[in-house]
Amino acid sequence: MTNTAQIKPAWAAGLLCLLLACSVHAQDPFDDAASDDPFGESAAGDVAFDAAAPAVSATPAVALEREDPLVLDILNGVLQTPSQVTQAVRNLLNWGRPDKAKELLTTLLAKPPPADQLAPLAGRFGSAFFLRLAQEEALAPEGRQFAELVLAAADNARRNSARLAALALQAVDASPQIRALATNALRKAGQGGVAPLVDLLADAAQGDAHPLAQRALLEMGGVSVEPLLAVLESNDENLRTLVIEVLGDLRATRAVGFLAAPHVSTKRSAAERAAAGEALISIVGVRPTKAAAEALLWRRANAFLDGAPPLRADQNNNIWLWHWDDAAKPGSRLTRVLLRADDASLLTALRLAADLHHLAPKKEAYRRLYLITLLQSEKISHGLFRPLPHHVQGAAGGAREFAEQMGAAFVEATLAQAMKKDYLPAAIGAAEILGDIGDVSLLETHAGRGPILLDALRHRNRRLVFAAAQAIMRLAPERNYGGLSYFTQTLGFLARSQGVRRVLVVHPRSTFGQSLAGILNGLGFEADTAINGREAFRMAAKNPDYEFIMLSDAINDPPISHLIQWIRRDRRTAAIPIGLLTHEERRVSGDTLAEKYSRVLALPQPRTPLGAGLAIKRLQPFWDRQYVSPEERLVHAASAFDWLTLLLETPAGRPAYDLRSLEKTMERGLFTDPLAERAASALGLLGTPLAQQALVNMASLSSAPLELRQAALQAFQEAVHRRRVMLTSSEIHLQYDRYNASETSSVESQQILGAILDILESGSQGGKGNAAENTAPVENTAPAEQPAPQVAAGGE
Repeated sequence: MTNTAQIKPAWAAGLLCLLLACSVHAQDPFDDAASDDPFGESAAGDVAFDAAAPAVSATPAVALEREDPLVLDILNGVLQTPSQVTQAVRNLLNWGRPDKAKELLTTLLAKPPPADQLAPLAGRFGSAFFLRLAQEEALAPEGRQFAELVLAAADNARRNSARLAALALQAVDASPQIRALATNALRKAGQGGVAPLVDLLADAAQGDAHPLAQRALLEMGGVSVEPLLAVLESNDENLRTLVIEVLGDLRATRAVGFLAAPHVSTKRSAAERAAAGEALISIVGVRPTKAAAEALLWRRANAFLDGAPPLRADQNNNIWLWHWDDAAKPGSRLTRVLLRADDASLLTALRLAADLHHLAPKKEAYRRLYLITLLQSEKISHGLFRPLPHHVQGAAGGAREFAEQMGAAFVEATLAQAMKKDYLPAAIGAAEILGDIGDVSLLETHAGRGPILLDALRHRNRRLVFAAAQAIMRLAPERNYGGLSYFTQTLGFLARSQGVRRVLVVHPRSTFGQSLAGILNGLGFEADTAINGREAFRMAAKNPDYEFIMLSDAINDPPISHLIQWIRRDRRTAAIPIGLLTHEERRVSGDTLAEKYSRVLALPQPRTPLGAGLAIKRLQPFWDRQYVSPEERLVHAASAFDWLTLLLETPAGRPAYDLRSLEKTMERGLFTDPLAERAASALGLLGTPLAQQALVNMASLSSAPLELRQAALQAFQEAVHRRRVMLTSSEIHLQYDRYNASETSSVESQQILGAILDILESGSQGGKGNAAENTAPVENTAPAEQPAPQVAAGGE
């Protein structure tokens, strides 16, 4: 059996049982033109899904003022029972305060309530709410822990495993009357009644009872199908065979895709292959050839990878999926978890792709599909903001191990396909792996085709851009390659983040724009304003922290439709959600324009905090999993500064990166606390006149932290050592004035100012070396500003 233990979601350990929906009833199974034959050429009817189902995702909440009176009312209410605390958590989440909700959960989990108090919460608040808690990154890990406790308690209370186990034993009793009553009771328990019967089938010592257990499962009807499909993942060959026989007797059309591989695989026993063949005859009237089985698995795996849900989702676009765990104890080996529909689709695709790969492991297309589904699943389950996990000794191989077996060239081609098909989590994972297993040849042009990593470097998805930049730095930071300018521009864009929640308000009336900016400031955002389209585009393309844009439909220079095109075509701004502020008289045209472009939503112009908050909530679904938090943006910025430092430290002969074009970005980094010392170090290595002036000014700033001033002083000393003193005479005189005016300053401040003068005097007298000998080359020409519509990559 395919072992997929490494691709389960982190908050749903072990969930890999997936249910395949395929409404197929063969008319003439040997007629290739029969569209109802699942093994025929037609793809029609392969996957049943609800195309109108809305996409629901966990998105970052809107932070409100700490002093918000409603928040205070919630926190000051009666919070004594688990139900009252849960209600408060839900209210805080709905009002955009996950930080306060997390505090309540932390307190509650310090001494978890008993199961009998937790179980009723699932019924009162609904399973969808607890799924939201589990997925909300701002609540991690407390949200997931609390959700798991509640859902487990509710599931145990509903099923009462001891009672169901007793009923299962009665269902295989010698007395027909006892069997009938027990089977009826198990049927009333729903899908939970399947597990104890499966436990009987898994017990070799109960061999005499197996036919009666199979009969009870058959009499339970359709409720048995979905749990039984999960059991097909068991490593127990005899158990799989028994379950296949039941699925065939049930004529479970959903089982077709999962029975194709067992029937044609030479790695399965003769008994299992025969059972799968007989089951397929019962269900669709045909035993597929190996080629037909591969064709079916290929079609369906790709369909699910593209998002077709395996089952009809509920009103919240969630799906319950079952999972079998051989390692668990009887009574808990068969479990179910509520998943987002797209996650359920992905795990189904992975299961089918794994079957396909094991049927024909030498076919490159199958291997690539399998790797893409592995990468996609592991990146989502482990966290898009975290690197792929490394293989754990003794565990089943995951994406990284499989990719290493395939080699760098195969992974590079997989990266290209994932980007082409917009499988972005898989693309990010592939780029990460290339940085570990690749070499400098990945940055060379082959047969007129440029490096795929450089294509990733120019992508609209920031995480993919970061992964590509990281891979390039690991492969060959000291080598020349086509695309150095793109890499430099990428470093500048990433390094400019200040790790804040920032928005851009674009309105031709500055008074209204300033008013809306003030409202957004009160909601926890730092808001900038622009009054025309060209100014707005330049600001949006330069600042990596904009989380959304509030754009008036009355904007001009250029017209609003042209401006939206600019924003959507530039990779730095392509993913930013846009709230198109539409006047009442232009609502229809605003809706039409919003439908034309992705991530654009027509909104009435908000004039109050409540209106602005509602507008932001309507924009939140556009973030989905592409949202990069302020904390993650800071991690990217810190890495960019580390890479800049590494490039500047590289001895003479390194590639001619245009690092001087980033000196303003480095100077700006001095004023972002988590980045300041890194920025000082980079400026010291750069050593340009502007860098030296910025370092001297920071070292002289009495209000700056002492550690930062000392770092700036040390960096200034390094700059002078590399390039001699490059300050103007007026700037040098200013330093003497600062020292003379420091009589009332602290001793530490006087020491720093005195040390600056010592460096200036020693540097003016010759320093410690020749600049040409001690300094890596730095380009002196800053890039010319490009016209706004053509800007495609992030320079200064």
